[in-house]
Amino acid sequence: MERSSTGSRNHPNESLLNLTLDDKLISMKPLNKNTFHAIIRAVWCFVIGLIVEDIDTNMFMFTFPKQQDKDRILANSPWNFKGFHMVLSHCPPELSINEIALNFSVFWIQIHGLPMDMPTNKNAERIGQVFGNLIKSDRASIFGVTLRRYLRLKVELKVEQPLLEGFELARPNGEVRKILIQYERLSDFCYGCGRLGHIVQTCPIYMFPPDFSKYGPWMRVENTSVRRND
Repeated sequence: MERSSTGSRNHPNESLLNLTLDDKLISMKPLNKNTFHAIIRAVWCFVIGLIVEDIDTNMFMFTFPKQQDKDRILANSPWNFKGFHMVLSHCPPELSINEIALNFSVFWIQIHGLPMDMPTNKNAERIGQVFGNLIKSDRASIFGVTLRRYLRLKVELKVEQPLLEGFELARPNGEVRKILIQYERLSDFCYGCGRLGHIVQTCPIYMFPPDFSKYGPWMRVENTSVRRND
């Protein structure tokens, strides 16, 4: 497998393993590598000495000069390139590049519509299990009296599956309430099938946009300028 890169390597090999991230762009079509290099360097301009290598179609490896730079990129994930979601993953030294699974991404999500007594640690764990892996919960959204408009969780999602748009909650009086889920820093996704990597006009499942869909732009948190306990 041929690899090309921009930047220069001046680090000892053993140090590189701790300073690298693999990246896969979720897209049905090959994206321009040179454009990707240029845009990433512009967006991540605070990373001086970043090395970007081409691994395969829509797959790249980043080598950072400092651990703080790598940590900053991960802390502000997820990222996207022209609306296409970027899956970032550590590079385990015991695996080859072909063995690294780039199937999961970390998102901060907001659970809206819960009763006031439900944003608790136990309920955060229960809801997190629906996604597969709860990484942490925002304590301010659990214990802050004035901030209980929603429960905020950091979860790991399988990027090839449809996004979860919400779930039904049965109330003690028998009423069933729809609980909505919103995603922070969410890239483009399909309003037809709910998957990342394409929009409804190019959906491989729906030849025509469905008349009704449970997915929509309301699943995206538009303003994440106030982010707590990330």
